[in-house]
Amino acid sequence: MRLRIHPWLLFGLALALAGCSAPLPLPPPDPSTLEDPNAFQGNAAWGHLEALAAIGPREMATPGSAQAREYISGQLQALGLEVVEQSVPARHSSGDPLTLHNVAASVPGESTDLLLIVAPYDTRSFDGFENLGINDGGSGVAVNLELARLIAAKPLPYTTWFVFLEGEQEAPGDTEAGHAGIQGLVGLLRERAALEQVRLVLLVNRVCDPDLHIARDLGSHRVYREEFFRAAKRLGLEAAFDPHAGFEAPDEGQDQLIFVGLNRVVVLADTSFGGDEPPGPFADTADDDLDHCAAGSLDTVGQVMLEGLSSISRRLRRIDRFVESPIGTTEALRLEHIQESEAESQADPSEIEAAPDAEAPPEGGGSDAAPESQEAP
Repeated sequence: MRLRIHPWLLFGLALALAGCSAPLPLPPPDPSTLEDPNAFQGNAAWGHLEALAAIGPREMATPGSAQAREYISGQLQALGLEVVEQSVPARHSSGDPLTLHNVAASVPGESTDLLLIVAPYDTRSFDGFENLGINDGGSGVAVNLELARLIAAKPLPYTTWFVFLEGEQEAPGDTEAGHAGIQGLVGLLRERAALEQVRLVLLVNRVCDPDLHIARDLGSHRVYREEFFRAAKRLGLEAAFDPHAGFEAPDEGQDQLIFVGLNRVVVLADTSFGGDEPPGPFADTADDDLDHCAAGSLDTVGQVMLEGLSSISRRLRRIDRFVESPIGTTEALRLEHIQESEAESQADPSEIEAAPDAEAPPEGGGSDAAPESQEAP
């Protein structure tokens, strides 16, 4: 009789041998068992959240964040995707240097122009309780991993990068530079002169509140932002994406992108966790856990993201048949460039230029302009 050992048991053994006391993250549901494997599955996304909850707090540059990174990489590799890590320098308030890690995977499309789908995977530190970061720091990861499954099986016309950021929350004792993870991504785009190659950056976080209300971010690109709200209406999910809601200004690092001229950015986030007034009674408390989140909200956001990305891609594809690609003769950014740039990324963290705190642009100006010379989707 041949004994078969499940890979997850081997993973658990490796953790035990390494002296890690964190509970073993369980794998999410097998896509082959899903009722409709071609549709976004909120329960599958919820499985990813359960895995992150089993790891526990994921404060940046800690064993918890390393375990989360290993889980994310494993899930992406299981989809047959190439996965790389980007080393990002930062500095603790004590003066000690930190090395953080972004995780990226690519789904090639017909065009080498890029759609970036981004979420943070680390958690904030608080005195008096362990912060599991299920809504803030986990929900975007869960949605994006399930979305990666669908896009890997049926790629969009544009090359799609899934990027998971470390350094978006505060480390123990805080750090001198906020949003270190997204600063590392911005640095790569600038170093490779690839800002124009990026057609859209979609930042996703705080999206599993049972009473889901996605903010109409004032800093997001108006044309692309409203396409996601129209997608929600087409899907009958308008209650969570109210097109008549007032404008808000969630901070998900979008200013770092806008500061360097990349205004094709959309933020999907619920700014009030468990209530009507931001930040909500559950935000930054021990209640940021599985009991106060909902798989149905992940399902809603995932469906809208897939519909919105598909609609935007189709329209841009039609436009690009008649208009030269924005990247022109510039070398297309490839996933391996992340690793090639790691040597340069080891520069003194004090030299990293952070975007200043910027006031949100007025509606109709700045980041709300139409993309390049293209017609609006």
